[in-house]
Amino acid sequence: MSALKLKDGDELLCAGLATVGVEIVIATSGGRLLRFHVDELPIASRTTLGDQALRLHKQEQLVGFVTLHPNDNLILVSQSGYGKRIPVSVLRPAHPGDIGTHALQLTTKTDALVAIAPALAQAEVSLLTDANRAAHLEIETIPLWGKEGPGDRVLKANRGEKIIAVTVTPSASNLEDS
Repeated sequence: MSALKLKDGDELLCAGLATVGVEIVIATSGGRLLRFHVDELPIASRTTLGDQALRLHKQEQLVGFVTLHPNDNLILVSQSGYGKRIPVSVLRPAHPGDIGTHALQLTTKTDALVAIAPALAQAEVSLLTDANRAAHLEIETIPLWGKEGPGDRVLKANRGEKIIAVTVTPSASNLEDS
């Protein structure tokens, strides 16, 4: 049994649960974010294609999405090791199918946004590179920025090395609060 219908060449990147009242933020490899209310997504059957969530530029891919509340923060990390926390409130609210807001300025033409995640208080961020090197840091060490700028270097990648995965692990106190 299938959960949704896809066009040839398309693939499902991620899925998640959302409740009424939350917002969705979708990220592209070009550093653009699209913020909208989950209530704006139409309910569709599993045999329909659904609506376009975000318009992609050429050479751009979807990176992921998160569900948040308007006062929450996000973490963004690029493949060359730049990262920042960003308040959701600095992103203009939009509608599904819109182009989004530039929220991470990339430092080179070959750089790309590789991760978007909720910036939970007292969480640990794990970065994995394509050279199987891992780094772990406290989320508070990643600076809070606005939507301008690339953020700060959170991991110095070796020549030719790229960050390929980022995970945010909540602290024990975050798990107890949920």
